[in-house]
Amino acid sequence: MPGSTTASGVCWAAALCIAVALQTSSAAGGGASGTVRAAPDAELQRAVARADLCSAGNAKGVGLRGIYFERALDQGLPLLVRTDGTVDFDASFDWLPQQPTGRRPASARWQGWVKPMVSGHYRFHADQPTASITVARQPLAGPSASADATIELTAGRFYPITLEVQHLDHINGRLRLEWTTPYGARFVVPQALLFMPTESVAATNFDSK
Repeated sequence: MPGSTTASGVCWAAALCIAVALQTSSAAGGGASGTVRAAPDAELQRAVARADLCSAGNAKGVGLRGIYFERALDQGLPLLVRTDGTVDFDASFDWLPQQPTGRRPASARWQGWVKPMVSGHYRFHADQPTASITVARQPLAGPSASADATIELTAGRFYPITLEVQHLDHINGRLRLEWTTPYGARFVVPQALLFMPTESVAATNFDSK
């Protein structure tokens, strides 16, 4: 549920850390394709340490603030402001199911903080021509970003993130806020790693570049 944090979401992030660490270890081992080798104890311990970082450091992730406009961004008052646990919508999704007027938004902005689980270079994706993503003031997707734009993020630090989308009514397919991690896995940025745009959440551990 948007705006809440569940133990399963935290455990999912922790399990992902272990899976990524073990997958990386297996790839580094140079085994035959399709073969999974047992990870040495030292590798497993490092994986568990990453899982501890994910679960303990991201227990309060609730998602991003979504601001929906009837016209272009910032034209008029928003139709709706809410917390979206993730940005992962289908083109047929009823964007505003509880709006009595039945009006649908033409644009939207999601803002907040992202807290990566491991250090390294990340690539962000929205896969919509009218979408743009900015992280720590760097354009990473959209018209202002280069096709291969990446950003180096440090595990456990907060980074400001903004996703803006125009012409929602013309979107085909899905709208997702995804990233490719330093180890090559691409997936929707999970709720456990997204935080509302408040000053206090990152007061002691943030990076705005």
